Amino acid sequence: MGESTLGPGELFHERYEVVRLLGAGGIGEVYEVVHRYTRRRCALKTLRTSAATDQWMKDRFIQEAYVTADVQSDHIVQVLDAGVDAARKMPFLVMELLDGEDLERRMARMGPLPPATVAYLLEQAAYALEKTHGRGIVHRDLKPANLFVARGEQGERVKILDFGIAKIQEQEKSRVQTSTRAIGTPMFMPPEQIMGEVTIGPPADLYALAHIAYALLSGQPYWEGEAHNTDYVFMTYILAGAKEPASVRAFRRGVSLPPAFDAWFFRATSPDPQQRHPSATAMIAEMRAALTPGPITDVVAVQGLAMQPPAQAAPPRRSGGGAVAVLLLLAVAGAIGAVVWMKRVHAPGPTAQAGDGTTSTPTPTSTSTSTSTSTPSATSTSTSTSTPSATATAVASEAPSASQASSADAAPSAAAKQKKRPQFPSKKGSNPLDTRW
Repeated sequence: MGESTLGPGELFHERYEVVRLLGAGGIGEVYEVVHRYTRRRCALKTLRTSAATDQWMKDRFIQEAYVTADVQSDHIVQVLDAGVDAARKMPFLVMELLDGEDLERRMARMGPLPPATVAYLLEQAAYALEKTHGRGIVHRDLKPANLFVARGEQGERVKILDFGIAKIQEQEKSRVQTSTRAIGTPMFMPPEQIMGEVTIGPPADLYALAHIAYALLSGQPYWEGEAHNTDYVFMTYILAGAKEPASVRAFRRGVSLPPAFDAWFFRATSPDPQQRHPSATAMIAEMRAALTPGPITDVVAVQGLAMQPPAQAAPPRRSGGGAVAVLLLLAVAGAIGAVVWMKRVHAPGPTAQAGDGTTSTPTPTSTSTSTSTSTPSATSTSTSTSTPSATATAVASEAPSASQASSADAAPSAAAKQKKRPQFPSKKGSNPLDTRW
């Protein structure tokens, strides 16, 4: 970690007891400390003496204490105290102590992360950026090392670190231009920041967040291969923008990414800031959709439909052509039966008569039910239904039973000599099947 300025047990700023060194960087160190009076465990961040001699650097370091003071977010590390230690002339920040690891260490330990995990973690970072961008604050140094995954009672929570330091690097571009690769930011630095443009806005953070997403998914930054070139050649690649699809580059590392991710990545890392997504949350939401396979989307759609009340089943529809054919068949059978019946009535053979002089008509053995069905045509169709079928009914009407035949043969011959009376009324339009007077 490098040489430590403070030792364990040392009292800093009259109230912070040093426990151990947590980390050291180019311009500062981070310690675990305990507040002397409240006994709360905190993280103490100090500015090295070599950097503290620059007043402008000191001012920018202190600015980190209040730059996010008005931003209320669970995904930004809380600053609890700040000032300059009088005895050491050393600026310091006291922040909440986090238990966990940053994404750079997690990526080195686990390799490529699952897409669902990446989306879950970066959504939290996007929430914080949404609020800081709304306050006009641009981080300008987003990278996996500045996204800390803290363990808590409700699971893992992402915290963005080092607000303000990236602004120092940007405004000191004339001094760090030859050493930016050493601090690791060019891997995630947008073209406009490399070119030193005066106005660096929220799209710079979105660009970096997109490159962080690819690094977490594939296990290494997108520009890892190009970084082995000279600084000039390396910067030329970044300024030109990504050319090779992200899925193709990740495939060489044994990682499969859907084609939809390529379109998302090209837009999110466009060299033109105006072509990028409008906000951090919108960008990560689109990334999650691009990483979601089709079958999962279909399942969600089906679940949505399942919540709707079931539609009532429509009654079964009968085929119109089949019904017409059945009606025609029954009508033909009924017509045949009527013709046969008329022949029997007008035949000169014996006819049974009732005692009161009325004619008794033999009744077929099968029972026929006459149903009048209304059809679009003007003709009313008589549908005859019987137990066997319409054809059986027609046959039964044409051929009387044996008992009826014997009864007719035994009838007295006087009945045949009796003056025949008209069997049908002469009224025009009467039913020809009606045998009543």
